[in-house]
Amino acid sequence: MSTVPVRRGVLAAASAGPGSGPVAVLVPGLFGAKEDFAPLLPRLGGSGYRVWCYDQLGQFESGGPDEPQAYRLDALAADLCDVLDAVAPRRPVHLMGHCMGGFVARAATIAAPDRVASLTLLACGPDMGSPRHGPMLDRLDRYLRGEAQDGLGQRLERLLLRDDGLHRQVRAKLDKTSPAFLLGVSAALRVEPDRTDALRAAGVPVLVLYGQVSRRLWTVADFLGMAARLDAVSHELRGAAHAPNEERPEETCAALLRFWGAAR
Repeated sequence: MSTVPVRRGVLAAASAGPGSGPVAVLVPGLFGAKEDFAPLLPRLGGSGYRVWCYDQLGQFESGGPDEPQAYRLDALAADLCDVLDAVAPRRPVHLMGHCMGGFVARAATIAAPDRVASLTLLACGPDMGSPRHGPMLDRLDRYLRGEAQDGLGQRLERLLLRDDGLHRQVRAKLDKTSPAFLLGVSAALRVEPDRTDALRAAGVPVLVLYGQVSRRLWTVADFLGMAARLDAVSHELRGAAHAPNEERPEETCAALLRFWGAAR
């Protein structure tokens, strides 16, 4: 395991690929960790890219504060900008964010578009303000505030991920993740606006990448509508649901490499 220093702490990280290659940084989602990208690293690194992924502050193997307000999306985006400075000083970076990590990567892109060569939103829609998102965030909040951290991963897997059949290691990841991180990010997701127009104004090439059978958080129509507003490339990964990086890693890598090559 590697580490990346940021102003607020030290983040656990993993990397692959030649040190001289173009750089990509992958950001995990709320219930994830850097390990979610393990199937991608050797493939992308073997294609000549220097690829980094990391646990966000408070997530899995990265320590963090005990105050939920420390995990606002803008603060996590500032951490990501620090990561870019650490792993690729003065070089534009290809960013990819999965689900909530897409919101973090989007915020960093809007804040510092000159640091971003391209942005891929993986299984990430425009916001979480629809009627189907509220009950999920309400249940998560009740679990986090009303029960001990012990066994949290098993309960959340049953409660929120039961239909997806993914993240075999979800218990280990969530049981090591700070409850403050989960509470803080959940609260931030409730109020995160649709920033599609601001992202388009940033002028960075965008790929909207999603699974064919992804339905729990956003519909295919949501992804296509967002891509149209962004004038972005969109790509549907057949047979994948919410985690194409794990479910269809070869196809995910092929889509990324095509997009990154065109963006260069």
